[in-house]
Amino acid sequence: MKSLVKPALLALVLFGCHQGALTEAVTWQQIKSGQLLPVRTTEGQRIYDEYLAELKEQKLSPEFSVYQNIFSMDKQKAIWCIEKGCPEQYRLVTNNYGYWLEDGVYQLLMFSTDPFWDREALEQKSEELLKLHFPELFSESGFEWVVHINPPTNRSVKGLAHAHIFLRDRRNTPSRLPALIHRLSYSRSSVKVE
Repeated sequence: MKSLVKPALLALVLFGCHQGALTEAVTWQQIKSGQLLPVRTTEGQRIYDEYLAELKEQKLSPEFSVYQNIFSMDKQKAIWCIEKGCPEQYRLVTNNYGYWLEDGVYQLLMFSTDPFWDREALEQKSEELLKLHFPELFSESGFEWVVHINPPTNRSVKGLAHAHIFLRDRRNTPSRLPALIHRLSYSRSSVKVE
């Protein structure tokens, strides 16, 4: 298996990657307003573009990569799911190719094996998974989150429904979120393609 993610990338996503030549990071206010224009740092975008190019070179789709790496399917099952569909499953994961966010804002993804982009269902399932993995968000004060679904023009994984979840801990410095996020079983593995 060949790793398509640099080992330090997850740290860049979780703890901010603010060294790009872009105008500025996405702010919490932009996220809450629904006017999110996703940007990555120059380096983050380069790494993401390399990842997509490597998938294309291997004649693989981003959907295949999600099935294999996030849903732990072997190559044969991933291909079958792309062609025929799969039973509905959901996973909450870190974003290995996260957006450039202001300090204190963190990003997760909720992926579904369902290809249908039902906004209400994605928001509901995102909240259910947040409750399951991070009960502190619901029992302790200071946490905020926003579920964002990209418009079709901004989706690089078009064939699988997914939501971007942005979180912040407005009362604690340093934030408690990195420690919580690190508990996700899918947050520590590199993305690999067989």
